[in-house]
Amino acid sequence: MKLRNTLLLLALVAGLFVYIQWVDKGKPSTFGKRTEEIHPAQFDEDKITTVTIKNRDLNAVQFSQKDNVWRLESPLKDRAQDFDVKSMIGQLGLLNLVRVSDTPPTKDQLKAYGLLKPEFTVKVEADKPLEISFGEETTLRGRYYVKVEGRDLVYMAQTSIREMLVRKPEEWRNRTLSEVAPQNVKKFTLKTANGEIEVTRSGRYWSLTKPLKARADQQKVGDFLANALNAQVQEFVPGAKDLGALGLAEPRATFTFVADGTDTPAVLEIGAVKVEKEPPKKDGEKPAEPKIPTKNVYVKMTGREGVVTIPGDIEVLLQTQPKDLRDRNIMRIQEASVNRLTIESPGKEKVVLEKTLAKNQISEEWVRKVAGKSDQPVNTGAASKLLSELANGKTITFVADLASDLKGFGLDQPQVTVTVGDFSEGNTAETNAGEREQARLLLGRADTDGVYAKLSDEPFIITIPKSLLESIWTDPIQWRPISVKDLKADDVVALEVTRFGQASLNLVREGKVWKLAKGDTKVSQAAVESLVNTLTDLKAVRWLGPTKPEHGLEKPNLTITYTLADKKTGKVQIGAVNPGPLWNACVDGEKATFFLAGPSFDALNAALVETPKTSSAADPSTPGATAAAPTPTGPAHVAVPPAEESPKPAESTKPTEAPAPGPKPTPEPETKGK
Repeated sequence: MKLRNTLLLLALVAGLFVYIQWVDKGKPSTFGKRTEEIHPAQFDEDKITTVTIKNRDLNAVQFSQKDNVWRLESPLKDRAQDFDVKSMIGQLGLLNLVRVSDTPPTKDQLKAYGLLKPEFTVKVEADKPLEISFGEETTLRGRYYVKVEGRDLVYMAQTSIREMLVRKPEEWRNRTLSEVAPQNVKKFTLKTANGEIEVTRSGRYWSLTKPLKARADQQKVGDFLANALNAQVQEFVPGAKDLGALGLAEPRATFTFVADGTDTPAVLEIGAVKVEKEPPKKDGEKPAEPKIPTKNVYVKMTGREGVVTIPGDIEVLLQTQPKDLRDRNIMRIQEASVNRLTIESPGKEKVVLEKTLAKNQISEEWVRKVAGKSDQPVNTGAASKLLSELANGKTITFVADLASDLKGFGLDQPQVTVTVGDFSEGNTAETNAGEREQARLLLGRADTDGVYAKLSDEPFIITIPKSLLESIWTDPIQWRPISVKDLKADDVVALEVTRFGQASLNLVREGKVWKLAKGDTKVSQAAVESLVNTLTDLKAVRWLGPTKPEHGLEKPNLTITYTLADKKTGKVQIGAVNPGPLWNACVDGEKATFFLAGPSFDALNAALVETPKTSSAADPSTPGATAAAPTPTGPAHVAVPPAEESPKPAESTKPTEAPAPGPKPTPEPETKGK
């Protein structure tokens, strides 16, 4: 091929490409034209500005959209029911037109189709304006004659849109009383015959500001706002000019609120209860069955045209008192961010607990911070429980709104002070290095109804449950971990078991078999192994504190001394019993008492040797027989020392009968401490 011909072909191809890209590109294809004819209402809903419904028998209804919110503009102004307007537009989008004829209709045909004066016409102002008229129903049920503005042909379409187009203007009105969502309110005021209540939100927390300054309950405030703003309109009252007859000339209550993003308040006025009149009875008509009366209330709302009625539930607002909205939580803290608890009690060492990353670098644990020492392990479960109780505990009563008499409540010199905070070793984007106090709780004297308390930054005196005071341990011993012993059972080679009022029982392990150090009496291997397993993995229910005489450890009921393979020794002593049962115990002679659970005590106090069978050689009634020396076989009588009552119920435990397996003499009568 010659060069000239090649250049001509390239020029033709280039020209064709330009034509397709710049000239023919904007023209719809045959397929596109056909699709647009069949589905004319294909537009971006966000770009729709106005929708007008022209009804042959009623005034035109016009809607406008702004910021994805639909409003009625004519024949009245109000918020429209968004869902309904969008559903109508959706029905237009689903129209599937079918030509009635390929030729334009005559005037008589248009009249027969009901399109000369259409029953309904919908006009949509959007990026692609559209006007569709709906005529009579065809012989096929649910199919209507349709004409699109700008087209000569008539179509049929199956649609249920007519059910929406026949609505009266008021039926398009939004039934939710306010367009403001409860979570978007930043301040509100309620004025009733009982006085004025003002509540303000700062960040995400609500606070009462009138008639007193106090924390408000998040849930109660949310419910209060939802009751007022989300009430559903039952009836639109047209032409309500006599406001006095509706109780709105002097409303029973006025609810004023301000939404985020504006300083302009909206007002809800609550009027009289609507009196439902029974329809007059006709002569000879049977009395109607009694109906459950409905109670509706007249209200007037900023932004709503005219007067409406809403359910009588709104009257709850009229009875609302400041106390109904108060926060009953003992303190307001961000539980997830708390990592430090400080407990102070007069005459005792300060206890500082801190939450830190555990050794496994995955979970968290609590430790005790001691100046000049490494972190001390603590009962992490108890620390977490205390934090939860502080964060979620409820006030029993609000005793006084002004703390004018601290001494009368024992709060001038609190018996316990708990500081809740979060500690950071370095500066962060949110906080500076150091401890940030979230709340400080002062606890005074206990009363029959609870414990008097107050927060350091609030003037109110409250009562809190005594159970919370019992969870606030003021002695470092009480915070010790519940793991008392952590040994290997195979390392124990010798045991000495001494029960109150009995001779000691000494056992040694030879290989895997336990024997008496002296004598041939058979030893219960299962009982000894259970004792050793319990001993080497000894757990406390919790630590009680420094050992006191009433703990019964000066003359213990049970003492177990063990020897390990490396010649090291240890000792466990068990004293008085408490309800539960919980046994007072200590280890290695340390003056620190912990509670031992009943099942653990039973394992340690079990019978270790089998009772020998009676033989004639040992029967004293047999001539010449000599009685053998007795070998301690199991638990005998357990003496229960008296226990004094303590001001703190957690340390005030009345002794009860000591449970122990096997036969034993009747225990001594219980003695109450004074």
